[in-house]
Amino acid sequence: MISRWDEWFSESNLARDTRILAAPPSKCAETAALEFLARGKRVILDLACGIGRDTFLLNLSGLTFYF
Repeated sequence: MISRWDEWFSESNLARDTRILAAPPSKCAETAALEFLARGKRVILDLACGIGRDTFLLNLSGLTFYF
């Protein structure tokens, strides 16, 4: 099953609208990714993720998401 997030960040959608990744991830997301991984956490529930700028960073860090 493809989620809405997968569709939003698909190669074709990113090619159509480069603004999607224009907003850099927050420092909070960078810190959270390091903390989650250091504690052995690999699955995150993401509520109200906005445009996904922080979610994208966390996913690249190797975390799995439920929306």
